[in-house]
Amino acid sequence: MRLRLLSLNVWGLPAPVSRIPAERMERIAAGLPPLHLDAAAFQEAWSPEARDILSRGGRRAGLPHTWSREPLAGNSGLLILSRWPIRDVHFTRYDLAGLPQRIQHADWYGGKGFARCVLDTPAGEFSLFNTHLHAGYGRVGAADEYFGHRAAQMVELALAVATTSRPVAVLGDLNAEPRSQEMQILLGATALTDSAAAAGRPMPTIVRSSPYGDGAAGRDARIDYVLTRPGVHAGLQATAVERTFDTPFTLEGRVETFSDHRGVLAELTLGGPGCPLPAPTPEALATARGAIRRGERIAEQRQKMQRTRALSAGALALGSAAAARWTRRQWLRRAARGVAGLALLPATLWAGLAEAFTPSEFAGYRRVAERLATLERLTNARASSARDDHRAC
Repeated sequence: MRLRLLSLNVWGLPAPVSRIPAERMERIAAGLPPLHLDAAAFQEAWSPEARDILSRGGRRAGLPHTWSREPLAGNSGLLILSRWPIRDVHFTRYDLAGLPQRIQHADWYGGKGFARCVLDTPAGEFSLFNTHLHAGYGRVGAADEYFGHRAAQMVELALAVATTSRPVAVLGDLNAEPRSQEMQILLGATALTDSAAAAGRPMPTIVRSSPYGDGAAGRDARIDYVLTRPGVHAGLQATAVERTFDTPFTLEGRVETFSDHRGVLAELTLGGPGCPLPAPTPEALATARGAIRRGERIAEQRQKMQRTRALSAGALALGSAAAARWTRRQWLRRAARGVAGLALLPATLWAGLAEAFTPSEFAGYRRVAERLATLERLTNARASSARDDHRAC
């Protein structure tokens, strides 16, 4: 059976954070029917208005079944539309998904995670994953402050995929380029196939010519994917891939595009023989272990910096308070008290970040290490069972 699946980050933030969001969502919705889709996975459908416009467009395109999370804060921005009923939906918020003090980045507040559901097709069931990983806020794929978080998210996603026996399609904005360590972890731990690369169509999904930015620090990058893996009892593989929602249009004299990302449309074949579930590769697990250690070191350095700033601000507050007590000049006393009061706020802030938030980050890394240990056990178990199962994949 032929399946047509779309993944698109729609940049569905309200104005003025994004440009002309309602107009862009209407154009994306109008562009769905000609694609003859069987399912669509959207990311950054943050606002109720964006989800409503896209869902209405999905119904016109023969995709009447929808799933999303509705809370205003922490809704993940994920939206799934399907031609067939969506069942057994599980949303998992990533254990490590940003820093609350980085308000300008907002990933922590967005509640990023992955949605896993089962779609019942005439040819049988398959599991669809929709996800959006932590952004880099710099050159895409660079080892930045969030490298450890993104690698941890890959481990968490990989374990969910590796323990799913149905055919699997993973769609989403992974915020990682094909050769990155993060992608090595996910693909090596799951045997997922990058459909665009397999079809010889590895086109960038972030482009420097976009009117909404300069691409990945002034260059093109591919960070949006449709990944596939056969199930135990049925196959699933890509036969064609194309980039879509990539044509500029003019509105009120300005050049616009559907989103700051391009879409990925994959045509898949569901059916035929399945395969034994693959074992995670030792190389992927070693890369994951190194990434987790690196993320922990980044967190440790951040905690030391926060403690140093807390102590410095605290010392300034105490010194100013002492000066206010002993000086005889009224204007100096008032000034010293003012400085002491002002210094207490950053001292409390930095101490709170160091002693309240960073320990929860360390706890998240410990939980990810436990998931990695589970993947390591799968390697041993499946390597043993593969010797007894002679099906070719």
